[in-house]
Amino acid sequence: MNRPLLVTVGCSFLLLFGCRKEAQPKPQPPAPAATESAQIVDTDDLPGAARPVTLSQADNGKHIAVRVGRKIVVTLDGNPTTGYAWVTASVEGDSVRQVGKVEYQPDQQDEPRIGGGGKFTVTFEAVRAGDARVTLEYRRPWEKDEPPAETLKFAAEVR
Repeated sequence: MNRPLLVTVGCSFLLLFGCRKEAQPKPQPPAPAATESAQIVDTDDLPGAARPVTLSQADNGKHIAVRVGRKIVVTLDGNPTTGYAWVTASVEGDSVRQVGKVEYQPDQQDEPRIGGGGKFTVTFEAVRAGDARVTLEYRRPWEKDEPPAETLKFAAEVR
């Protein structure tokens, strides 16, 4: 066989099959994200269901399902030395009621710090079957016409 012909066939073979692009799988469109307001966390199926349900800033917009008699404890970061405090802005519905006042506990430090932050805690109790929407606001009490610096909302389905 002729050497130039062999080289030409070999190069053609390499060009045809060696430089071929691998078939890429078609990218799948991302699954629609579940919105926080559509997410229901059934806390009665969790281990230790008799314990209080605990919520934080990360749970803003969540829907929870609880049984009558269950406590819901909300713990939020804050610093009252700035004049801000977490307050219960509203509780819509009569299936959940606030137990006591919003309490503040400074962060534990080796040495107390002036102006240091801490945690605000407010407790609610599921008192009857139904739905409730709770709104907490981080605000200065004297700034009534100003929007809150932060807001936490959650909905509770009481069974």
